[in-house]
Amino acid sequence: MSVFRVILFLLMATAISPLVLAMPAAAGNIYIADTVGRLNLEGTQRAKVRQITRETEKKLLEVLRKYKLKPDARPDFDRLVEASGELKSLQRNERKQLSVILTKDQMKHYDDIINEVAIRVRKAAK
Repeated sequence: MSVFRVILFLLMATAISPLVLAMPAAAGNIYIADTVGRLNLEGTQRAKVRQITRETEKKLLEVLRKYKLKPDARPDFDRLVEASGELKSLQRNERKQLSVILTKDQMKHYDDIINEVAIRVRKAAK
């Protein structure tokens, strides 16, 4: 099981688009969803998706540290807004990489998972 599999996704209603990070579910981390576990991945897809999401994890943790955001704490709206540019860039990059690996149906399911996390983050940041 990879250390990190899906998704940080921020306040879409406030011009912050979702950031998709592939992470395993972890207790207390509001930004995480088990995307790899929830997608119906075929043979080599799993390894490729896991590799992409691990790299995204490293970058996400750097951004969170930079903006003093704690993954296990209630999201700080103002800090999320400050980090939004970098978070959106991570999301776009990961989604672009995954789009060449996942099928159209898998991408739709992936987007649904990302949106679930976005809703969770928005509710927690209020």
